[in-house]
Amino acid sequence: MLNYMLLLFFSMNTQFLISAEMDERDINEQKLHEDLFHKNSYNSLIRPVVNTSSSLEINFSLVLSAIINVDEKNQVIITNVWLQMDWIDYQLAWDPSKYGNISKIKVDNKFVWVPDVVLFNNADGKFEPSYTPNCVIDNSGSVQFIPPAIYTSSCSIDVEYFPFDQQECEMKFGSWTFEGKTLNYSFSRGNDRMDLSDYMKNGAWDIIDVPGHKSTIGDSITGEPKSIIVFKLVIRRKTLFYTVNLIIPCFLHALVCLCVFVLPAHGSEKITLVISVLVSLVVFLLLLQKILPPSMTIPLIAKYFIFTFIMNVLEIIMTVIIIFASHRSPRTAIMPKWICWIFLYKLPKYLFMERPEHDKKWQKKNCSPPPSYPNTPQVPRANLFVRQPVPENQQRRQKPKTTATTSSDLRENERVNERVNAWRQKFKKSHSPGVTLSSSASGSHFSSDESPTIEMREFAPPNLPTNGHRCILRDPGTSQSEESLCQAKPSEISKLMAFSDPNLSPIDLTRELYSASNAIKFICRQMKNNEDYNTVLDDWKYLAAVLDRLMMIIFILVSLGGTLGVLINAPHILETVDQDKIIADIIKARN
Repeated sequence: MLNYMLLLFFSMNTQFLISAEMDERDINEQKLHEDLFHKNSYNSLIRPVVNTSSSLEINFSLVLSAIINVDEKNQVIITNVWLQMDWIDYQLAWDPSKYGNISKIKVDNKFVWVPDVVLFNNADGKFEPSYTPNCVIDNSGSVQFIPPAIYTSSCSIDVEYFPFDQQECEMKFGSWTFEGKTLNYSFSRGNDRMDLSDYMKNGAWDIIDVPGHKSTIGDSITGEPKSIIVFKLVIRRKTLFYTVNLIIPCFLHALVCLCVFVLPAHGSEKITLVISVLVSLVVFLLLLQKILPPSMTIPLIAKYFIFTFIMNVLEIIMTVIIIFASHRSPRTAIMPKWICWIFLYKLPKYLFMERPEHDKKWQKKNCSPPPSYPNTPQVPRANLFVRQPVPENQQRRQKPKTTATTSSDLRENERVNERVNAWRQKFKKSHSPGVTLSSSASGSHFSSDESPTIEMREFAPPNLPTNGHRCILRDPGTSQSEESLCQAKPSEISKLMAFSDPNLSPIDLTRELYSASNAIKFICRQMKNNEDYNTVLDDWKYLAAVLDRLMMIIFILVSLGGTLGVLINAPHILETVDQDKIIADIIKARN
């Protein structure tokens, strides 16, 4: 019980002593306040100088707390800052020993003269800080005034290198009413940079530098020079957001548009693809228009979008030309020789394109350049000579000729018979079964009173392929031969007759077989026409394929070159920003 009473006594005594000290301090501070502002008749509206002609020195510094927003569209920057101002008020000095060793007091700013510092380049009409805190006064008469503020200042945005841009925004502070002769602004402790000790990093911008300088401007009303403090905020945009959301999609659109040259030309998917990509690029341009302000210069990303847009339009034009070429036919147009030579013979070699049996067919056609390159396999054909029927009286006059044959002639006949038999087997496999043959060498033949005859001869000139058989039809009563598979030159016909054996006797045919031979002639001619027609169609389609490959290579090179050209022109694209290091260096330079 005794211990409890002692503890209660000591606690009450301690509280009494503390309250007594606080009461004494409050009394001394109240007395100091009365002496400074009432007894000395202090006026907060009068500039605190001994001589009215002298200038009052204002030490000014700016603490940047955060960059809230940079509005490129409206060309303003919103910042959270603290204004640090201090000056000497000779009327507010006192002796601490007379007031209980009080060295500092905090006074409402309405009791103290405060300079009318405003932001000259504000953009929202708020020239002064919205919140005015208390002033801190020490016994030497130094007054500190640190109002926080959120300023919306105008900033000229240069969008030439957007989104790889670096902006410089200025904040101009000065007195609204006092000229340079009455107020002189200078940097606190000679530090001409913003204070970044309390800065919160921004997710879209990096601080590069925050220099400041003192400037003098002329008053528009009085004409007197006015001292102002200008802080420059050098910031660089972080490009990750725009790279992911604008540049990469645009580049992928350009690559997708190149796929149009891979699609087949006879389909409508080519036009559908390029028009879809064109519409999506228009949407991206509209989004870009909402972000950027009107400017005298074209932004870098806008140049890239316009470049991609133009490439897309050119791809549409080339796609239309390619589709138009692929749908041409012998009934609508004839392919010029120079186009045939360039796009069907020369360019495919350099574009790594090869048609099946392209070179062999060219050589067989013996054209330079050939009008077409048939893809159908070459089939051996017989030499069919149809002659006039022999009259009966002439048949009676004809006598079998007997000739003395030597051993060399016998060997030659054996070779001929072997060639004829070998050819007959090929003929049966590759020709219609309705045509039958009889060997004149064996003596079997058809006879008729008035029937045309058909001679079947085989030749294989040394300068032609071994399977290069010709089919020659000759109408009765005429001596002109017409090739049903290709137009032979006179020299070739003479070679043909030279290699045919005149000792072979003709085969007599009936009128039905003669009609069948004419039908075969018509069928051969139709097959040739169909083959030539399809060959020309294939040539036009192959021309479209060559154009597709050529345009794809050209557009890939141009797209890559344009993309690299745009990226190389962007400044600071390869530079990395260490924000922590920059802030630490600025703080170290201030100290």
